[in-house]
Amino acid sequence: MIRTGNTRIESIRARRPLSVRWWALAAVLLLVAGLSACGSSDDDGDGDGSGAISVTHAKGTAELPGAPERIVAVGSGDVQIAVALGGDVVGAVANPSAPDKNWPGTSPALPASVMSLDSMTPNIEAIAALRPDVILATTAQQPYIDKYDELSHIAPTVVYKTEPFADSGETLVELIGQALGKSDAARELIASSQKKITEFTAANPKIKGMSYAFGQFAGDQLYLLASEKNPSTRFFASLGMTLDPQVAELGAQGTQGGFTVLAPENYTRVSSAQKVLVSTPGDEGGKDFSSRPVVASAFGDHLRVISTDLAGALLTANPASTSYLLEQLRPALA
Repeated sequence: MIRTGNTRIESIRARRPLSVRWWALAAVLLLVAGLSACGSSDDDGDGDGSGAISVTHAKGTAELPGAPERIVAVGSGDVQIAVALGGDVVGAVANPSAPDKNWPGTSPALPASVMSLDSMTPNIEAIAALRPDVILATTAQQPYIDKYDELSHIAPTVVYKTEPFADSGETLVELIGQALGKSDAARELIASSQKKITEFTAANPKIKGMSYAFGQFAGDQLYLLASEKNPSTRFFASLGMTLDPQVAELGAQGTQGGFTVLAPENYTRVSSAQKVLVSTPGDEGGKDFSSRPVVASAFGDHLRVISTDLAGALLTANPASTSYLLEQLRPALA
């Protein structure tokens, strides 16, 4: 189990593949047909001109009679994206580490009363009581995915397009934009995100080609993300950064939920990474971790201890959280 602050990353999943609380990865390949974006206006939905909306995802097809007025978001990224697109979110999973229960990067913040659902444990009755027109679960934890049939009986439910925590943030924005009848707003959000990234990389040219390793130290284990598909890997790639070849090689040998576990005696295997970004839940500022001789020897001044909030946001990186991610990463990449 991995934990990012209050967000449990059971990504190294409950001893089946790992699951996540706010950064849990699962690797179950689910091939689906491509999105049928058809360029209709936000008011017309994405269907046949009558306002009907049809969204294909990894679990099937969600059919909505029109743009939903009541949205329930059961994944952190779903909350960020739905809010950024101007959706009316009436219920959402809460960030247990935040006093206002909002996830970093959610703008504008939702009232605490809306953040009423547990991010790891589905409460089917509570969700039904919210009378949703649609349930967004593209970044939901595995327990919610396991309840897909029950959720879809409450309202049309949209999960990820291919695999859990493997689609790009842009793909999820397109998917959710389609479900909300806000495809135009989705395209605008993606374009705005790309502009911010372009401006960031232009102002920080030295990060182009920079190699990195990203993960978490918890329970005396160092978990490094080695999946090329995770949104965080895709986000770093958009900045011109590259996953350290040694980490990629470890990933090619097999991962648990996209992560590889590195024992202290093997830390030197990734010592070539120019930036080693590690969150250390329970160890404020990473003082214990960074003071260990083996850590200092392997990573030296390449180590950057990052917050658990930033680590969690990276795992569901998407255009709605781009501003937050760039702001938080700026000092770590300096």
